[in-house]
Amino acid sequence: MRTINISYGLALFAFVLVLFYGCKNQPEKVNVQDIIDIPDEKEDIKNEMKEALYPLPTPFEVTKMLNDASAPYIFFISNPPENAEKYLTEKSKALNLGIYGADISYSSTYHKKDKTMLYLSASKKLMDELEIKSPFNETYLENIEKNIENKDSLINIITESFYDTYKFLNLNNKGNLSILIIAGSWLEGLHLCAQLAITAKKNEEIIKIIAGQKDTYFKFLDILGKNKDDKDINEIYDEISKLKEIYDNVGTTLTKEQLEQIVKIIEPMRDKIIE
Repeated sequence: MRTINISYGLALFAFVLVLFYGCKNQPEKVNVQDIIDIPDEKEDIKNEMKEALYPLPTPFEVTKMLNDASAPYIFFISNPPENAEKYLTEKSKALNLGIYGADISYSSTYHKKDKTMLYLSASKKLMDELEIKSPFNETYLENIEKNIENKDSLINIITESFYDTYKFLNLNNKGNLSILIIAGSWLEGLHLCAQLAITAKKNEEIIKIIAGQKDTYFKFLDILGKNKDDKDINEIYDEISKLKEIYDNVGTTLTKEQLEQIVKIIEPMRDKIIE
């Protein structure tokens, strides 16, 4: 496996990066400006840091918008935690780790503590099987349990886990897995929005959230396209590309037909991943 080829320009869309150089318990956060300020003679360090930047917003951005839009919390639209036992290949583990990441974001944003712990346990199982090991992830569940009553702290810890997992994989020649995790996370976020748009009586704001994912969709498609020489990523690229014609014509909201088309595309794709 290899380090993933992500355009450095995409780093501008990352929030922060958790690094662990010389700091085990309290991660040091490094942003894009920190990278720009590195002297040119340290190009190898600069390139390494750029490769490790999480290239898209985490699922919390979407689930927070759902919460702010007063969308309901519906447990059964997430991937059942017990499904974690079924995933045997690296591809299925990575994709579903991303899916569980979005489900964790969803449950913790709505402060569903019991559900959050179930998804965290499922995620930790997949992380261990993928051998994602870092000082942060080794104390992941312990930190979650200590902060389960504090929603803001919980969100910060889980968000930093997204960054750290991505960084760890890219700096350990497993960049293809990091892209699959992002793919699962992005897809689950769209799935949650679509299901809530279908079931909610007042869904105007939720539909706007789905339409608002247009820019993120095209950034994500670009990432997949640059790495589709990897067989597993190419398969996801082919599936995700089916949404392009719809998002090409999306404005500030969706028509009923566009929503139906998105659901028709993403639901079979997602069902195949979690089965």
